[in-house]
Amino acid sequence: MTLVRKDLILIKSSIVSLSIFAAVLCFLLKVPLITYILPAVLLVSLASASIRWDEQCNWDRYITSIGVDRNTIVRSKFVTGAILALIGTAIGLVISISMSYVYDFGDVASMVTACPLGFIIGIIVSSVSVAVYYVTGNSVKTQYISVVANIVVISALITLSMIAAEAFGDLTLVVLALAAVAVVIVYTCYLVSCRRFAGIDL
Repeated sequence: MTLVRKDLILIKSSIVSLSIFAAVLCFLLKVPLITYILPAVLLVSLASASIRWDEQCNWDRYITSIGVDRNTIVRSKFVTGAILALIGTAIGLVISISMSYVYDFGDVASMVTACPLGFIIGIIVSSVSVAVYYVTGNSVKTQYISVVANIVVISALITLSMIAAEAFGDLTLVVLALAAVAVVIVYTCYLVSCRRFAGIDL
């Protein structure tokens, strides 16, 4: 947890600024689905940013030299991403409830049911970004690959979610199905990241 705490301390000012940006953007766009997802997706981008900062400061070389296992380092990035997704989801819920009073979007109960979509998509985005970073390294190419991979994954998941919600008429089933898909994606990304980071010469 010390590694996670270190990451959160480093990015706390970015969390605040991105949260304010997400709130303003959500109020301007006035689209409920974006309100659930955008804050989490914006915040989880900081998980892969923390890897770049670690690399610039030679943090991984230092931390492994004092006996911290490489898998523990990778795990800390995934936990940081999950915490950021959770914070983003909470912010998305607050924004959604606020917007429901301003724009009359609907009842709070349906918003609470839909908000886990933000967490699920956020944690998937974080996991894919971290895995892409470990596989391709720190370059401009990495950022483009990460963006493209996340756009493809998010677009597919949102499209399938909307189709499933129309077919089944129950958002709870869709959220549960997406959660199962997220577990598979996150675990696969974790294994790929661990294997790749184990082979990197620090």
